[in-house]
Amino acid sequence: MQNGDDILTIDGDTFNGNNLNLGPGDDYLTLGGDARGYTAVNGASGEDVLAFTKGSGSFIIYNFTNNQGRINTQIFDLDTFRTISVNNVEAIAFGDGVIVGDASLVRDAGGSATEYALDIGAALADVDGSETLSVLVSGLPEGAALSAGTDNGDGSWTLDPAEFQGLTLTTAGDDPYELTITATSTESNGSTRSVSVSVEPGQNASSQLLDLGVSASGLEDTAIPLPIALGALSSNQTAEVTVTGLTEGMSLSAGIDNGDGSVSLSAAELEGLTLTSAEPGSALLEISATVTDSATGEVTSASAELPVEALDAPDVTLDIPDVSGVQSAPVPLSISLADLAATEEAIFTIDGLDEGATLSAGSLNPDGTYTLDVEDLVGLTLTTPNPEDMELEVTATVTDLETGATSEATELVDVDIIPLTGL
Repeated sequence: MQNGDDILTIDGDTFNGNNLNLGPGDDYLTLGGDARGYTAVNGASGEDVLAFTKGSGSFIIYNFTNNQGRINTQIFDLDTFRTISVNNVEAIAFGDGVIVGDASLVRDAGGSATEYALDIGAALADVDGSETLSVLVSGLPEGAALSAGTDNGDGSWTLDPAEFQGLTLTTAGDDPYELTITATSTESNGSTRSVSVSVEPGQNASSQLLDLGVSASGLEDTAIPLPIALGALSSNQTAEVTVTGLTEGMSLSAGIDNGDGSVSLSAAELEGLTLTSAEPGSALLEISATVTDSATGEVTSASAELPVEALDAPDVTLDIPDVSGVQSAPVPLSISLADLAATEEAIFTIDGLDEGATLSAGSLNPDGTYTLDVEDLVGLTLTTPNPEDMELEVTATVTDLETGATSEATELVDVDIIPLTGL
């Protein structure tokens, strides 16, 4: 094609070796037949449009990219099983009105089409670089297309976060339908977590409506924080969250217990929300959120699953008698821990030593405390140059190496020091 704004229509079929190079300027190329051989359409520096008189149902779009408004893709003609390679065009229009790209450039797509802005917001709660994010948009009606992403050929498109900006959905007709936006984060170890949002065309399709952590765990009979949060709500929006899947003995710190293993909460009640389980065990919670906009009447919903585990807390029982001894002489300390299992590890911290007082084993910390393991307790003694009595605070922390659960216990020990002057 020549320099300038050119309009070209090819009424017949294209054959093997057709390379259609659009020159500088705003060019408009219409293909009126079938692809009978390899065909390439190459845009140039202007705003270029490739139009087909056949409907979008006659083609499959694949290897699609949209880089700052410039489309590169391959289009498979289902009538002839031939491929058209497309490079550097701003819009592709089909005879049934479906438009991919900048619909404002299309002069006559052979039908009517509707374009919606698709506002997808998805982000990772984990920002340590161990996760990757992908988004699946499913439920597109026949002939509909997104302005970016990969067409999976089954009414769904896959996108990465870089393709969210300026995303549009173009569809022929105005029949009602519902899209499902599913954001999936994948950890480096292969584990995945998904959040799904159902929306109607034109609604905000933000998968940040519901933001969950990967999992929650803690000890039985203790408050386990639940990492559940909602995205930002406008002054016109109200939210209702339902947590289902609670097993017997599990309860939440807020909300209304519905008596069927589910709890209803408001957005405000998610702040500081915890779960307490009377017994060790696990549950797969389903979190559902519904947001209603009083100004527009729009209702948006999202759901996700949150694994929760209440760990069996190790039993920690300290047995430490009070002791006495002579100033500047070793004073035996008898510290023992009852029923330490083979899978458990214990660490001891001793606080309250006077200045100058030392223990015969363990590691002295900068704050004056000592840290010891079980082996350090054998023959443990205390020596102090001071004549004053002491009260020691002994804390034992026990960790189950199989589950990672930890428990601790603290006991106070009186140390009676006999001054040398009193002997």
